[in-house]
Amino acid sequence: MNYQKIDGIEFKMGKEFDFSFLKKYGKVFKVFDDQDSGNICFGIESQGGRIFVKFAGAQTAEYDGDISKAIERLKSTVPVYDSIKHTSLIKYIRFLN
Repeated sequence: MNYQKIDGIEFKMGKEFDFSFLKKYGKVFKVFDDQDSGNICFGIESQGGRIFVKFAGAQTAEYDGDISKAIERLKSTVPVYDSIKHTSLIKYIRFLN
């Protein structure tokens, strides 16, 4: 297990990963690293308010499967999530490749 920090927030990973790309979205205030899906999520304070970023492509601490499968599963959720828009759900902004 590997511990990392971003914007002063410590979180665990299976292997170290460079999340510096998150800086362009704002400041991380929360990391959701206890997921066994192969995803890691970040709460980010941006200029337009708070956003939620879900990311697949890094070896998380709780996932020991194939990273490419985690990426494909996350990609497959985009049309489903887009089809169930509701005021109670976080607004989907965009998919980044």
